[in-house]
Amino acid sequence: LLGLIFETLGSRQGEGALKEPHTIWGRWRIQLADRLWGSESRTRLRLFELAFATQYLVWMGMLGLHGTDWLGQEGFHVNLSPLGVESFPNWPRLSVWGVWVFLVVLAAGVGLVFLNRWKRLGFAFCAATAIYARFADPASAFTLSHLNILVWLILMTAPPEVGGRVSLTPIRLCQALLLLLYWNAGLAKVVHGDWWDHDGVVASFMPGKYRTELSAWMVRGMADWSWEAMKWSILGFELTAPLLFFFRPLRIFALLLGVGFHLGIAVSFWSLGPFSLHCVTILRCSCPLPGLGGSGIGLESVAGRKVPT
Repeated sequence: LLGLIFETLGSRQGEGALKEPHTIWGRWRIQLADRLWGSESRTRLRLFELAFATQYLVWMGMLGLHGTDWLGQEGFHVNLSPLGVESFPNWPRLSVWGVWVFLVVLAAGVGLVFLNRWKRLGFAFCAATAIYARFADPASAFTLSHLNILVWLILMTAPPEVGGRVSLTPIRLCQALLLLLYWNAGLAKVVHGDWWDHDGVVASFMPGKYRTELSAWMVRGMADWSWEAMKWSILGFELTAPLLFFFRPLRIFALLLGVGFHLGIAVSFWSLGPFSLHCVTILRCSCPLPGLGGSGIGLESVAGRKVPT
């Protein structure tokens, strides 16, 4: 639905721009519509689909190693609804056979994406398993559970490929999703968190139960000033990420910061490795590749003529 809305908005923007192509405003509208709602080679989207399916298989596969305990009726199960944490009852848990069916559907969905056959059905299978896992076991659900659902739904509802070219809509939605995640995390630190309490706030997270040997060493050996620098660099990256990724000259710098940011999380907190892998796959959408970029095909087809340059 979002894809169709964006395609319609792009076509209307293009119609208006074609009436005044020689004005500065007209040229700007053509470029804006092309970048937001145009099309490009399938390469970037296909690489993203493969990377995202891989990270999903890693995350769900780790949980699936103990599938009966995770989603089975005999597994550990906490109902949070009496505490008001959830406004709905937990979804029913599965029998032993049901767990195996769930894992087969999950593997079939990822396999279809890898094989590039009946891909939309594969997206639907992956989305269905992500949704069920989220609501059947809300006690263990966190940010990654919701992000997987959103991205699978974006890919499932993306406009179809035409002539070897794909719409930019799913790429733009995934990029916006990650940038909103960054900015909201920074805003939460500024408004609600304890980021202002002391300069060693990052160090205070390290000794927790998710620590790794590296994070334990960092707490023992790193100087106080390094923790303060880390505090401000994290906050600065999250709050300025939308601007860093928006301006093309800064994009490589933003990508390096993003990859370093998530690599630091992965090596410091062992349970957050899948979350870092997830975010890096979305960062992959912003990597500049030869031959990529808006094509203007949507604008040209509106009026049946080439856009003047």
